[in-house]
Amino acid sequence: MRRLICGVLAFTLLLCGCQNNKDGEERNYLGGKGEIIYTEGAMAKGVAYDDENIYFNFDEIYRLDKDGELMINCDIATCKHDTKECKAASREGEYFVFGGKLYQYYRESNVEDSEIVSYGYIEECLSGDVVFNNPIPKDLEESKKLDSDSIIYSISILNDDYMKVEGHWHAYILDKDFNIVGWYGDVGKYQWGYLYEDKYYYINDLYQMAYIDVKSGQKGVLEWENKVLFAGADKDSLFYADEYNDFHRYSLVDGTHTKISENIWFFSVYDGYIYCDQLIDEQKEKLILDYEGNVKYTYTSNTNMGTDNLVKVNGKLYNIFSEEERTGVAIMNIDGTEYKEVYIQ
Repeated sequence: MRRLICGVLAFTLLLCGCQNNKDGEERNYLGGKGEIIYTEGAMAKGVAYDDENIYFNFDEIYRLDKDGELMINCDIATCKHDTKECKAASREGEYFVFGGKLYQYYRESNVEDSEIVSYGYIEECLSGDVVFNNPIPKDLEESKKLDSDSIIYSISILNDDYMKVEGHWHAYILDKDFNIVGWYGDVGKYQWGYLYEDKYYYINDLYQMAYIDVKSGQKGVLEWENKVLFAGADKDSLFYADEYNDFHRYSLVDGTHTKISENIWFFSVYDGYIYCDQLIDEQKEKLILDYEGNVKYTYTSNTNMGTDNLVKVNGKLYNIFSEEERTGVAIMNIDGTEYKEVYIQ
């Protein structure tokens, strides 16, 4: 029986021939060396990285190299970073790896018949082929169809065989050939999800913990007493903050709930640690908890290190941010120590 940790998924590939070999060595598609790997954060916001660089999608694609220098991922001084050929052009999408290939999804808008029409699609980087357009489901509620489009808000890689594409009022489960194997129309505000065995769990628009079986398409909700505001997962446990900001651990094995803390808001779950905001008497602290709710470290002073927007790469946590019109990356050890910030050069 297969279990998958979806908080940190890594997929590898070597993609060559699409960048100049500046130093005579083979370069991958993004301009670095070695395999391109993709890893996701709690809010389905991922980064790509290789032997040299970590690539962050922000207003543009930035790279943080192994020497700790942050820069736009383009070495052409006159480039405006607005074409497909430029590897710093985000076009409001991000790179991801699925089935051994590198892709980028896009969010674009055009004026059609005097109206702004937004749409999204997924493109394979090497071939330039569009592998998925994001159609509006035929069975979507009529009221939602009138206020819907094909824009892609986020993607999430569930395992080697499945991924999720989330749009406006709907989300699709795709197989490795980008065929639609399931969908749901009760998309909530929190773009989190977790695949355990064959069920994909998510928070729906009624703040319930809902699920869809990726093989059968069966849908349902877990009948919990309180609404769910934020969630995370690891192995066979779900973690969630309810409408009263009580913080719980839920066993996917036996269905038991355990309250482990309180006054918890946004958070991420990584390898035995919970990185969270705790608000008491209007005073916010950033804490690292273990899975029993014990405080292991307080990192409030690590100003630009987040909670729900963290990504883990090679044993360290990263968060890209903007401060006083400067773009930076915060870096922290998983135990909260050795914090630093680097800014674009």
